[in-house]
Amino acid sequence: MMNERGTCEIDTVAFHGGKAYYIDIQQNIVICDLNTGSDPSPRCAPIFFACSVVNKLCRCPRLHPVCGVHLAVCNGELLLVVLYYWGSHPSPAEAYKPVWTPNQRLELHERVRDLGDHSLFVGRGDTFALSAKEFPVIKRNCIYYAGIACNKPYWISVFHLESDAVEEIPYMEKLKEGRTNRTPYAWFCPRKPFLKQS
Repeated sequence: MMNERGTCEIDTVAFHGGKAYYIDIQQNIVICDLNTGSDPSPRCAPIFFACSVVNKLCRCPRLHPVCGVHLAVCNGELLLVVLYYWGSHPSPAEAYKPVWTPNQRLELHERVRDLGDHSLFVGRGDTFALSAKEFPVIKRNCIYYAGIACNKPYWISVFHLESDAVEEIPYMEKLKEGRTNRTPYAWFCPRKPFLKQS
């Protein structure tokens, strides 16, 4: 299911509408149509240079470096999530509805500011949405992100889409090892506790 040019690493994968979407480490997007009928091999269409499209989103006089680009499915819609390096951009996280043009280009129009009762969870390699109604401990209309390859003094960031406010969750003491902090790599959400309380 890889692009014919190949890739050294897949950064994020999302499945939506019978298609698999992946972004590689160079922020190239590849769309694979899984509805190929009797042909077992999916048809893949590369959409190159997502990074250049993302870099044009900001209208500031200086370039704000992008920390990560991810795809997520939320409320039945495919979203592109852009993360900026901490302190370099007025909004450290943004979400957009991607538009694919017939000539295999990516366009990003209006920024998504309302996820309804959902929030997005972004890690390295995984991105998904959860409902605050189903999981009341999470805050609605936020982007939770972890595992961003930056040297940051906190464990997880929670970005509130409506207010553009960032909430930083500090490292848990039990995860610290001297001066070293364990960076979270991925999210997972068990429906039940693994261990029974005694």
